[in-house]
Amino acid sequence: MPSHPHAWPADRWNTRPVRARVLAVARTLTSATRVLDVLTLLSPDGIERYFTVNPGSAFADRALDEYLHGLSGFTVLDWEDAVRRRFDLAVACAVHSSMHRLDARLVVLPHGAGYNRLVTESTGDTVSAAGLSRNELTHHGRVFVDVLGLSHPEQLDRLRDSCPEALDVARVVGDPCFDRMLGSRRSRDGYRAALGAVGGRRLVVVSSTWSEHSLFGRHPDLPQRLVRQLPADEYTVAVVLHPNVWSRHDPEALLAAARRMGLRLIPPHQGWQAALVAADCVIGDHGSVTVYGAALDHRTAPCSSPPAPPNSTRAPPATPSARPHPSSTPTGTSPPSSNWPWPGSRPT
Repeated sequence: MPSHPHAWPADRWNTRPVRARVLAVARTLTSATRVLDVLTLLSPDGIERYFTVNPGSAFADRALDEYLHGLSGFTVLDWEDAVRRRFDLAVACAVHSSMHRLDARLVVLPHGAGYNRLVTESTGDTVSAAGLSRNELTHHGRVFVDVLGLSHPEQLDRLRDSCPEALDVARVVGDPCFDRMLGSRRSRDGYRAALGAVGGRRLVVVSSTWSEHSLFGRHPDLPQRLVRQLPADEYTVAVVLHPNVWSRHDPEALLAAARRMGLRLIPPHQGWQAALVAADCVIGDHGSVTVYGAALDHRTAPCSSPPAPPNSTRAPPATPSARPHPSSTPTGTSPPSSNWPWPGSRPT
């Protein structure tokens, strides 16, 4: 097996030759876990895997650092060290213009159900979805991303409006996270048992993204209301909070009373996919988990939010998370009441 063409000084101590070096680039815990969805597909034989954090996110905290250092099979590099080295491939599930400094072919993928966020601090405008803006994909007028992965063809139209010069590098690659959920449906009974949805109990999953306009931001008492009002011998309730909520708050303390009453709080780094596959119905906001729940054909109750200010992180109007799914029932600005007909037929 030939040695790597760009040897590092420490290569002289290797027993097996290095065929490729791959760098995973994270900005938050969410993007880190989504990169792992892709990099776990790589054969470990001859491929050295590294992780780094592209600095600047308000949600890049100590928990992210601890999570990365706890991963098996990855070497964690600080950002300045990473940009001084050459890699064969870099993969990121959140893009920032400072990534032009990387010496690698850069593949960018979404870290949710497509590109569905308005984050004006990142995009520099109030219409482009985060991840598809000229502000993020170019440096000095040049597109520095080698492959921009899209999960659906409709994103090509939005990219054409927001950064047409990136169309040449855009590829519709699908959604690895959703593919894994589809493939894991054979394990649904095991997931349900682990969450206590046994003996005929139905599993209600409450999903909230982050920000004051999210479901948890507007109705923090909803999980406790559900576990209090739904019969415990008929329902199990689990809540999935966006990792950015965990970054700024302590959900274990905030939901301590509801947890004592039987609420299942899903940890931020793993488990939400299994909970979603196991669910009978989903109550959620405009976040990606709600979209995935509808895509899995679960009964879905989207709780809409009031109009948000221009600098909000809400979903752009043209995105899937801003449109109802055929399996969903809109509930206005309030969460559904405890007598919402989950046991019955699909709402119309």
